[in-house]
Amino acid sequence: MERVKYIDKPTVNFRIEAERRWIYEKCDSRVDNMFREGVIDEVKNLKNKNYSKDSPIFKAIGVEEISSFLDEKISIEEASDLIKFKTHQYAKRQITWINNQMITWNKICLLYTSPSPRDVEES
Repeated sequence: MERVKYIDKPTVNFRIEAERRWIYEKCDSRVDNMFREGVIDEVKNLKNKNYSKDSPIFKAIGVEEISSFLDEKISIEEASDLIKFKTHQYAKRQITWINNQMITWNKICLLYTSPSPRDVEES
């Protein structure tokens, strides 16, 4: 496939990097939040719509795991752990892709601190 150049002027490109541990913590936090916000009911409603099991929505991370929980094949903890594991794998693939595709881009390294208990309560 031929690349098409849309910008004729020189550009400066940046990519943002963060420590993998921090990225995984954010992924885990997101999964925990999904459970608090009702992802189980969401998957239950999805299954009730009788879509084909080959439908792309059933390939989304979490749908298979929560379905297994709803079918009483695994516990809620196992479902959560599997979703977190698969999310980590997906994040790792994205990091690898970025590192291989954007090798000439300038890096901006994200520094972070863990939130204080007060910050968590306010959010």
